Amino acid sequence: MKKIIEHPGYLMNIVSIIIVLMIVLIPMVVFGASSDAGKGIESGARRIHGTIILVGKWVIIVKGSIDCIQSVLNGEVARAKQQFFGYLLCFGIMMALPWALNEVEGLF
Repeated sequence: MKKIIEHPGYLMNIVSIIIVLMIVLIPMVVFGASSDAGKGIESGARRIHGTIILVGKWVIIVKGSIDCIQSVLNGEVARAKQQFFGYLLCFGIMMALPWALNEVEGLF
């Protein structure tokens, strides 16, 4: 794993992937949300959040898997459990945030 990270093109590959995702996802979200212009900003925001959930889910799965496996291979099982629950909590917050904000909005 260390050889992969220290590879000269590693950072460039990561940046390229992020740029491609931005080029593909931003127009999809913008043009998809424009068809619901009569429904207000809520519809567009839900589409953007859905896209963030799709991308974020895979980022959490890949990054979390790499970190947890690396910790187990190093013999740090307690750290692997801590990382797993940290990534799980992050995903849960990402899913629950719109609901929580709607509840707060309902109070006012």
